[in-house]
Amino acid sequence: MDPAQIAQQFLNYSSRNVFLTGKAGTGKTTFLRELAEHCHKSFIVVAPTGVAALNAGGVTIHSQFLFPLGSFLPEGSATQYPNQNFFDRSALSRRHPLNAARKQVLQGIDLLVIDEVSMCRADLLDAIDQRLRQARRKNKAFGGVQLLMIGDLYQLPPIVSDHEWQVLSAYYKGMHFFHSRALEASGFVQVELQKVYRQQDDAFVSLLNKIRHDRIEEEDLAKLNERCINDVPKDAIHLVTHRHQAQKINQSRLDELAGQVYTYSAKVQGDFPERNYPTSDELKLKVGARVMFLKNDSEEGAYYNGKLAEVTELDKEAIWVQMEDEDHFKVPLDTWKNSRYKLDEDKQNLEEEVLGQYTQFPLRLAWAITIHKSQGLSFDQAVIDLGKAFAPGQAYVALTRLRSLEGLYLSSPLQRSALLISREAQEFSRMNEDLDTLASLDQARSEYQLNYLLECFDWQDWYYSYRDFFQDNYEKLKLKETGFSTRFEQLEKNLELLMKHARKFQGQIYDLMNSDQSAELEERLAKARAYFLPHLQDWLVEVLSLKGEYGQLKRTKQLLEAMDLVPQKAFQYYLRIFQLNDQLQFLKGKGDLQFEDTSLSKSRLWEEIKAKVPEPNLPKAKGAKNQKGETYKQTYRLIEAGLSPEAIAEKRSLTVSTIYRHCQKALKEGILEIDEILTKERLESLEALFDPGLDRNAYQWSQAHPQYHQDLWRLFLLSRSK
Repeated sequence: MDPAQIAQQFLNYSSRNVFLTGKAGTGKTTFLRELAEHCHKSFIVVAPTGVAALNAGGVTIHSQFLFPLGSFLPEGSATQYPNQNFFDRSALSRRHPLNAARKQVLQGIDLLVIDEVSMCRADLLDAIDQRLRQARRKNKAFGGVQLLMIGDLYQLPPIVSDHEWQVLSAYYKGMHFFHSRALEASGFVQVELQKVYRQQDDAFVSLLNKIRHDRIEEEDLAKLNERCINDVPKDAIHLVTHRHQAQKINQSRLDELAGQVYTYSAKVQGDFPERNYPTSDELKLKVGARVMFLKNDSEEGAYYNGKLAEVTELDKEAIWVQMEDEDHFKVPLDTWKNSRYKLDEDKQNLEEEVLGQYTQFPLRLAWAITIHKSQGLSFDQAVIDLGKAFAPGQAYVALTRLRSLEGLYLSSPLQRSALLISREAQEFSRMNEDLDTLASLDQARSEYQLNYLLECFDWQDWYYSYRDFFQDNYEKLKLKETGFSTRFEQLEKNLELLMKHARKFQGQIYDLMNSDQSAELEERLAKARAYFLPHLQDWLVEVLSLKGEYGQLKRTKQLLEAMDLVPQKAFQYYLRIFQLNDQLQFLKGKGDLQFEDTSLSKSRLWEEIKAKVPEPNLPKAKGAKNQKGETYKQTYRLIEAGLSPEAIAEKRSLTVSTIYRHCQKALKEGILEIDEILTKERLESLEALFDPGLDRNAYQWSQAHPQYHQDLWRLFLLSRSK
């Protein structure tokens, strides 16, 4: 089993935290990019910086967890340091609380992926631990969430100032992520990717390994210094230690070129912080300029992040470049997204919500870039200036950007002092290199099977989240005045009774697992599934019904958002028990989960439950005499008056889904025809997309053609079945 497969096994079949590491060019980024294809767990991706988050396809740690600026104190109060930027556990919960949307996301994940973890400080991981405990109401390390940490300790380290370390040194042995208190308590397995894909020259790989492990000898240093060559290829990129050095070289080389300067301004839409701009918002170019692509070409594969090119033609709107051994190429505009994760209420799946977009040509001047910006890139040729190297790992990062020793050109002889390697990183690696990771996998699998089954029936966080919502909002909800009090109280009683039975069953699971009675366990699980599912479904239908009815009252938007957490938490357990048999067989290695089907099954189940929710039936206030079916009749009258379902929803302050349900009822009962509800143009568009040979439901049609939502497809399909 190769290291990537071992990592996948730990992620799928255990709850152990995983540190995925490896030398530069061993495929860490590829592993992350393909994670969704190999992992059945729900996960989000975060990274310590905006650039790293964009490259990883995730969000920054601070934006996902809503952390304030400053350092986290794992114990004690930050008030003892009034003039310094520290925050503590109390400040997180009181002054910087999570909103409902962030809580929903964190409650819905099984796995948290942290990319470029080598740049994360120990106190940042402990702040994450605290936030997850609070959001998930679980007093376990990281709230019971598994971590996948990806990075290389021999590359750029975390940054801590002297005044911060004066305080934090009382709590931590060091600032690398592995000194996190939560991580030390929960532990992790280290999986190191071995095969180097970037460099094919064995001698060069050996030399880089010696630098990595601080075993370089005088003859190795002499071999490197043979690359101090004055005759540098014109096309070679310069890697420098400081940003001002790169800016100076790039501006100087641009000024040397004859011809007109063309300026291309970025287009920024919505919320996209300036500090996260991936390119210059004012890109200045001339014909002959050396440029580097900053993104992969997702469609044609014509370019990739780090590919060099020369500008051959410019006008006000377009850029043409020449890449090595390739034709004249017109560079397309590209768009970066500033996103956050949110829970899709209709599908109960985690999705990305785009807050803002940044559109610009994916290019930067590339006669020179900083070593920091070069991390993750590969070059055939580079001029490297390490004369001002100031951080451990800088030289290693720079040298590992090259595919071969022949492509290296040193601007000055290397001194041994420039080849700084973090002593902490070396010590950590020595402690972990002899551990037999694979040997612990079987035990991890057994532990995970037991814990997974026990957690399927551990509903304490669900109960407390419901009780807190009920108690915190009792007065705001005006339950007595609106007539909802009895039903909310009955929901709590029903949940208490279900929890009592679930706790008893947990004891049976524990006994059967420990006595290795596999056949009897599967039989008992099947019976438990048959018992609990109908009860959980009834509970969900009732709470959704309450939410729908309460949503008809005025001034309830914030309370409805708070109420969203209640069915979401219940549905998590309903889904787990529904998928119990398939999941158990998968964990035992006897079956294979289709991850796309799992997501589809989740959405389908949610739709089936929502379909059982009756139309809102508000308790009548004194003196009110609503006629039966009046809400439907109002919709029918407005349809006949020529209003669209969307316009009616806005006019009546109802959801679009509610109006479409009214229309479905009218269609079924023959009160309205489909051409009275939908315009001729919309019907023709749907007919053109529809293929009767495909056996799809409304959700699947909406996924295939997202320009039309699920309720519209459901109405259309109903009209065709009549």
